[in-house]
Amino acid sequence: MNFEHVKSITLTILIITSAVLTWNIWTTQPEYEDIDPNGFIPVKTEEKEINDILKLKGILFHSGGSHFQMTDSVEMDKFQANLSKWTLNGYKDVSSEKAGSAEEFSDFLHSEANTEILLTDEVPFKTFSMLLNSDEKDLPRFSFDRIVFQAKESNQRDSSIYFVSTKSKEVIESKLNGADMEGFYQTYYKKAQTLPEYESYKVSKERTLFILKEKPKLEKLIYSIKYVNLSNLKKALFDNPSEVRTEKVEDGEEFSDDGSLMTVRSNSLISYVDTTEKGNNINSFASSEIIQQSINHVNNHAGWEDNKYQFAGLNENNQSIFFQLFIEGIPVFNELGMSQIEQVWGNANIYRYKRPAFALDFPLQSDGAEVELPTGREAIKALEMKEGFQLSKLQDLVVGYHLSKPSSDDKFVTLEPAWYYRSGDTWAIVSFAEPGGE
Repeated sequence: MNFEHVKSITLTILIITSAVLTWNIWTTQPEYEDIDPNGFIPVKTEEKEINDILKLKGILFHSGGSHFQMTDSVEMDKFQANLSKWTLNGYKDVSSEKAGSAEEFSDFLHSEANTEILLTDEVPFKTFSMLLNSDEKDLPRFSFDRIVFQAKESNQRDSSIYFVSTKSKEVIESKLNGADMEGFYQTYYKKAQTLPEYESYKVSKERTLFILKEKPKLEKLIYSIKYVNLSNLKKALFDNPSEVRTEKVEDGEEFSDDGSLMTVRSNSLISYVDTTEKGNNINSFASSEIIQQSINHVNNHAGWEDNKYQFAGLNENNQSIFFQLFIEGIPVFNELGMSQIEQVWGNANIYRYKRPAFALDFPLQSDGAEVELPTGREAIKALEMKEGFQLSKLQDLVVGYHLSKPSSDDKFVTLEPAWYYRSGDTWAIVSFAEPGGE
């Protein structure tokens, strides 16, 4: 074989190879993420775990005849991380000893030298145990909303610590390692008097509230917003997203198939219902299951939008759960539901789902001026003057933000500081208007 023959063969091979590569480039169809028809590009966000969503509300210290509370979100996160290292041993029901009469139960909770770790609402022990260092297999089957103990200096002995349901008056005792108790005493309890001071207010024989003594001062906030990706939601909520029908309605859009309907109202709220689930709860879920599968459900469609939603409450009877928006540990409220994610479970899947159609993006520059609110005592007086309101029904009183979104076209929301009260399962803003008006 001469040299010219070899060159011809080599050239032929190169031409064939080039043709094959060119054909592959022209014909290959890469897989792309669907682009939302409204122009939103799907963005994967970090999934949340139990410790991201289940947050402590605060730590209330009774010291020297006064009351102090830690609520700073940064400090509370540090403490919660430390809590996961505590060593607990054994669980014993001591309800009959600690929760006799209403007065005795109140004294047990708020007595001098006590520390109360507060939760936003009752949490199943099985769920909360995921935040603890406990090897116990036989966990108490109950829910609680606070942890009570007396911090001590000695690290020689284990100390009693109580998990308490203020609703059912159940009290479960465990033992906390002495070194852990000593560490808490030195780090937190000894320095309690440097924290904001609270005063007690007895609203009934069974309930004492602790309200901030000084006038709260918070800055009014303005946030730009981004809208929730509807393609992600359709994929998560509908069995066959490609067959979903879309219809324009007067104040938004409706997406439906033969059994489900998702409505987007004025770029403010999204609501979904699956009529095939019917919500009759033939196969009801335990509270711990509701929490975990609800977190998973929002994770599956990147629905947290990197916002600070926290567990805010659940009702096992109707299989519902709520997650509330928080800004630096302060709850955000909106009377239409634009600061809350609500889920109701049916027999196997989501029956109802309601959430904001937008998420907070980043804060816009403000003038830095602080809003000074009335004292907690003045907020109580305003409620006492409210026509038809029974003070004995008051369950909580907190400083929060009122979220307002002026119109469907706005690209921002405002967060105004305000006092909020809870009566039953409902939160409402405290009005300081004339008597009888709100």
